[in-house]
Amino acid sequence: MALLARLALILSFAATAATPASAQDRIVRFLSTQFAPLNEAAALRHHALDSFDGLSQFQPYDSLAVIERLTEGDNAPVDLVAGVHGDMEALAQAGLLRPIPAITGFDPDRGIPDAIAEAARLGTDQQMYIPWMQGTYLMAADRRALAYLPVGADLERLTYDQFRVWAAAVNTANGHPMVGFPAGPRGLMPRFIQGFLYPSFTGAAITTLRSPDVGPMWEYMRQLWRNVNIRSLTYNQMHEPLLSGDVWIAWDHVARLLPAIRAEPDRFVVFPSPIGPYGRGALIVIIGLAIPTGTHDVAPSPGDWRTMVPRANRLIGHLTAPDIEAGMISALGVFPIAEDSRLWPVDPSLISVADAVGIQASDVDTILGVLPPRLGGGTRALTMNYMLLFTQIVLRDADIYATSRAVAEQINSVLDQDPHPCWLPDPVTDDPCRVPLR
Repeated sequence: MALLARLALILSFAATAATPASAQDRIVRFLSTQFAPLNEAAALRHHALDSFDGLSQFQPYDSLAVIERLTEGDNAPVDLVAGVHGDMEALAQAGLLRPIPAITGFDPDRGIPDAIAEAARLGTDQQMYIPWMQGTYLMAADRRALAYLPVGADLERLTYDQFRVWAAAVNTANGHPMVGFPAGPRGLMPRFIQGFLYPSFTGAAITTLRSPDVGPMWEYMRQLWRNVNIRSLTYNQMHEPLLSGDVWIAWDHVARLLPAIRAEPDRFVVFPSPIGPYGRGALIVIIGLAIPTGTHDVAPSPGDWRTMVPRANRLIGHLTAPDIEAGMISALGVFPIAEDSRLWPVDPSLISVADAVGIQASDVDTILGVLPPRLGGGTRALTMNYMLLFTQIVLRDADIYATSRAVAEQINSVLDQDPHPCWLPDPVTDDPCRVPLR
């Protein structure tokens, strides 16, 4: 368990010990794999939990120790869990989540995108968690670059072909490439390839790794890369190259773009990732809220959600209130999934970011992807194989199909070590996920 998580847990237990037993019975014990750093935990408590009209005990926890914590069977069971989609999958597979009736938190008027609501069912016909907040990846551009957009191009509906033409025009006008990607050692370029490029050009990311569509896709990337700043191979985050003017157009995680947007909000525009032949591939980090099976906060009448888990449900209602969700944009740099929360006033410099996040998550052309599950420690190996494809094919001009087959075998080796059904954007079935080699 991470040191900070242990410290937070010790402090939370100390607070519980100092609380009278009658009050402890009314506490909603809230465990989370997110917002574990001390500054983030403090921001969540101050912004979202201090205004709750009940008692709550927030415990940031290391993702790898969540199942152990929920199966301890001690006298302080967890009533509410927050985690990313992969955390929820692992908890559900371990039989540690209580299904939530679909009506809870999914009022159509709230604007939860259908694909995200479906993902929260985890392959069942019941809602296993409530989508709460999201992180994602967007495009940002210096306004000077807008003069070189192709005629008729709309940033909210930009296609990959238009992006390539735009990149070339900016290159020509300035005499050097001014598009940037975080392709450095700690950059998130593998997420772009896996969650954005592959779904946009092939419709999925694992099962289409060797489809005929990968030929045109990689030829496209070779052409685009001619107009990408070569220092992209050293960039880990894109806010600094944007602020310095080294690049005018960039892709990165929202949190890594925000420092530039906050520093000079009038200088930059933020917009969704481009649309390809199959649609707009978009990797979304869904943060959900769920009720664990071990909670003691269960009333005798299970037919009514509002009385089934009364205290935890009240906290869920509080955390998903539009003003609380909207305020978390500024407080924590995460964005609401529900449309009604995005309509609330936020920091003016972040309005365009919130709009782009909402469009990307709910657009009819979006091909939703989620983070890979925790494949017995092989998740990083899986992700880095996408970077290997990029390095070999784009940077070293290797044969597209031969390289794809070789990397597919490596990916299958990773997947075979911990068989797991495919995850979005690939078809979710009961069969173990693999790249077809025939």
